[in-house]
Amino acid sequence: MDVQPVVAEPDPRVRVAGEGDGLLLLGVRCAGCGLAAVEPVLRCGACGGDTEPTSLRPNGNVWSWTVVGVGPDRGTAFAYVDLDDGPRVLVRLGEGTPRVVGTRVRVRGTTPDGDLEAGA
Repeated sequence: MDVQPVVAEPDPRVRVAGEGDGLLLLGVRCAGCGLAAVEPVLRCGACGGDTEPTSLRPNGNVWSWTVVGVGPDRGTAFAYVDLDDGPRVLVRLGEGTPRVVGTRVRVRGTTPDGDLEAGA
């Protein structure tokens, strides 16, 4: 039996395709139970079934948020967002986005560092 080693993804950032209104997040969906994930895993974490590549809509609700600041910096707001298609992702909140749990946001793209950025 030929066993292939599983190699961890060297870049853990969420992958995106398109831009503007056509932006989608790339992930996987379990062929068995339908659970979606943004990590490119081969097996479902819930049922162990095979996964298939899928695209996920960039809309969701803020689950939790915080501000990280160092020195005189005003800080950067981060939030966990529950996407409408299932997974929870970490995003930077854009300027002017309400910092309130439950706020509807849309992933608008990525920062120069490759992090997801979302706004209301």
